[in-house]
Amino acid sequence: MIDIDHFKEINDNYGHQSGDYVLKKLSEKITNRIRKSDIFARIGGEEFTILLNNTPMDSAKVIAEKLRKLIEGTVFVLNNTPIKITISIGIAELNEENRSIEDLYKKADKQLYAAKHGGRNRVCP
Repeated sequence: MIDIDHFKEINDNYGHQSGDYVLKKLSEKITNRIRKSDIFARIGGEEFTILLNNTPMDSAKVIAEKLRKLIEGTVFVLNNTPIKITISIGIAELNEENRSIEDLYKKADKQLYAAKHGGRNRVCP
């Protein structure tokens, strides 16, 4: 699960049109970096999810970190002002503990919460 850090501030400081631009550009960047077999979707507000098919946890961590660095290194120009944004990512794996989509979602959300409370701009598996 992916969340844009401090997204409300983008909307408040630059307007909702700029916030929509960030959502669109971030989506494009991530879509261009994942496999065609993976599923990327916005689940609400500034939260997204990626389902990585047939991907072990170690590989998922590497992919998540690459995506985090990609967004961290991107300059978004809002109202002629260059800004940088960061994302927090929570990872969960379908396994004996997380058997259903609901379990997977809850675990990823819990890990995202840990990433946010750990200082943001990080990946928590």
